Amino acid sequence: MPSNNFRVKLCQEARIWRDEGMINEGQYQQLVQRYQFETLEISPKDNFIWILIALGSIFLGLGIISFASANWEKIPREIKVGLLLSSLFTTNVIGFKLWRQTEARQRKQLLGEGLLILGALLLGINLLIIVQLFQLNIPNYEVVLVWAGGILIMAYSLGLASLGVFALILTFIGYWGGLIDLPNATNDLTWGRLVVEHLPLLLWLGYIPLAYLCRSRWVFVLGAIAFTISLQFNLQPWEYLTPSSRFPWLASFAFALPPLLLWSYDDRLFPWQNLRRFQPIARSLSLVFFCILFYIFSFHYYWQNSPSLYTQVIADGTNFNLTLLVDIICLSIIAIFQWFLLIRSSRNRIGLSSLIIFTWSAIAFLIPFWYRLNLGLEAIPIALFNCLLATLAVGLIRQALETGKRITFWGGMLLLILQILSRMLEYETNLLLKSGVFTGCGIVVILVGLWFENHLYALSLRSSKPPL
Repeated sequence: MPSNNFRVKLCQEARIWRDEGMINEGQYQQLVQRYQFETLEISPKDNFIWILIALGSIFLGLGIISFASANWEKIPREIKVGLLLSSLFTTNVIGFKLWRQTEARQRKQLLGEGLLILGALLLGINLLIIVQLFQLNIPNYEVVLVWAGGILIMAYSLGLASLGVFALILTFIGYWGGLIDLPNATNDLTWGRLVVEHLPLLLWLGYIPLAYLCRSRWVFVLGAIAFTISLQFNLQPWEYLTPSSRFPWLASFAFALPPLLLWSYDDRLFPWQNLRRFQPIARSLSLVFFCILFYIFSFHYYWQNSPSLYTQVIADGTNFNLTLLVDIICLSIIAIFQWFLLIRSSRNRIGLSSLIIFTWSAIAFLIPFWYRLNLGLEAIPIALFNCLLATLAVGLIRQALETGKRITFWGGMLLLILQILSRMLEYETNLLLKSGVFTGCGIVVILVGLWFENHLYALSLRSSKPPL
């Protein structure tokens, strides 16, 4: 059944078509039966009843919480656990019952989904209080990861995007807590340590299918961003950008794997999906990754000082974690498989855009080895990455002129202006030159922006469609 918003719009249009004589009464009744327009009718009386129920539920919940807080110390531990579990069970059952009636009342859907999110919050409260009551020696980040795992199961079971986003946020919070706690903990192998060490692989395998199940772009985008960030922090590539590093290839995989995986991603990996939904988003994220990478390495600081952004610099590789190889091997296999499908779908030919992305990924892979060679020719990589950054910005602007997408155009423009301003501020320049550059950038932005809007208007007239 299509979404309620679509059915509401279709119902309004169908009535106009009937009134104007475009369709007869029989055709209108067929639309009514097929899309169940009668279920969209919500009387003011029902609305008022549900508002009263919602307000009453809120005050009832506040009263129970206040009573429990006032007598919490006097309540036996067994009754506390019973109250916690019963509140969790009741909230989720009522929320599920209301959520399943979405075809009849949209307000019931919202109320049911709200109760399910409340149930997800109560799950975390239950976990925290039970750990405190029974004095369990469990790190806080593991409690958060268990909480996130429970909500993830709920998201898979119900297909709710809101629960998927909630689970993803909690997963990343638990991950950050693990990064802080694990260096000071013992070297014992625990499940929490395994989750933190292999989170990039778990995110890729766990949240990408969930995005399809929930049909949520937010789950896909946030999952891909969390995957990229966690991979960088797990591999810690900046620690290996030193001439004496024994494992520069770890930084190479950190720089090359995200764009290779995102650009070659194909929705056909999930055969039950007939429509391509997330491939353009994945490719846009790969371009964003290159924008950040090229911008960072366009500064001379990163080539003159062999920097390390962490307090502990790995020079001899003694702290190398072998468990990182598991993620690298698995993600590399996935990337190879995706590129194989990409080339195969193009009749054993690789397109120009894919060839450019592959070349940029190869350059990113070779960045740490330049530090390893220690040639002292800083001008070459600085010029190279400034050229790559400018090429990427111009490419975005050119694509925007063809497709008419404002966000792509202004992304390229801002990237180009940011590069110019960064180079001006990075090197010693007098105040008069800075004033001229700022003024020139402002004039260019205004003139080019007006010209692009006229270009969009011409495209809309040509295609008889509004600009994107």
